[in-house]
Formats: sequence, C-alpha cells, structure tokens
Amino acid sequence: MINFFPKIPIRWAFAPMLFLAMLLSPIHSSHSYAGTSDTGLLSPLVATTPKGTFIYNIELAVSSEQRRRGLMFRRIMAKDYGMLFDFDRTQKVAMWMKNTYLSLDMVFMRADGTIAHIVENTTPHSLAIISSRFPVRYVLELNAGEASRTGMRPGQIMKHSIFLKPGG
Repeated sequence: MINFFPKIPIRWAFAPMLFLAMLLSPIHSSHSYAGTSDTGLLSPLVATTPKGTFIYNIELAVSSEQRRRGLMFRRIMAKDYGMLFDFDRTQKVAMWMKNTYLSLDMVFMRADGTIAHIVENTTPHSLAIISSRFPVRYVLELNAGEASRTGMRPGQIMKHSIFLKPGG
C-alpha cells in the first residue's frame, strides 16, 4: 500500500485550516493601521502636478471629534492614504502633532481645493502650532515626503467631491 499522506509534524496539521480561517474571517480595523477609517468610508482625492497624477484614498474628518482625533495614535499609514479635514468654513487653521506617531505633510487648501500652503515633514508628538498662514477650509494630511515626491505646490488644484465649485 502506498501512503499518500506521509507523517507530518502535528504543528503543521492545522496550518491549512488556520490559513483558510484567516482568508475567510473579516478584517477588523484599528487605529494603529491607516487605510482603515472610523467611518469605514474612503474616497479618492486626485493630485495632478508636473510630476504626474496621484490618487490618494482619503478618510474624511468632518465632525469636531474626527478633526480633534485626526491621525493620532496611528503607527503606520499606507503610501496612498491620507486624511482630509473639513473645517466647514474658510478660516485660518492651526494644527499640531500631539499623540501623532507619524511625520506628516500638511497641505492647506481653499474651498475649491487650491493649495494655499504646505508644511512638510512635521515632527511627531510636537505641540508646536502649525499654521495655515492663510484662510483655508481644508487640510490634507499625507505621509511625510509625499508633497515633495509628487511635486505639490501652492496654486495647484486638488480634485475631490467635497471641494466647492468656483462661485458655489
């Protein structure tokens, strides 16, 4: 008689079932991983620069609680991920990096998505105020180095469904 199932160590006997369980189980999000969101909804933001077109999966921070928490406590963030803060009206905005483990680029934008100011490579956990310098409605937070890598500059217009149309 030929044995088609040779003896295998017991620790390997459950490996196929464990692998299958991992594939079939739902993935639970946590604040340690960006790419997930409190709302579960991500939307695309398009940045077109002289270096090309770049698409980011954006988590919206529209409530005061979402804006207060921002990307605090997250330890990793996907390259194509970001958070877009909507402040409901145009105003000077002040941000900080309290409880934020990741260095970020902050892109301050007017109501129509035009970049007004960029602060690159912020310092994690810093309580120093990061100013928009100009009245803005939105702040986009991306991984540190993204603004430089993609060639983002003031005056460029980002595209996202939340941005107000000119004159609107």
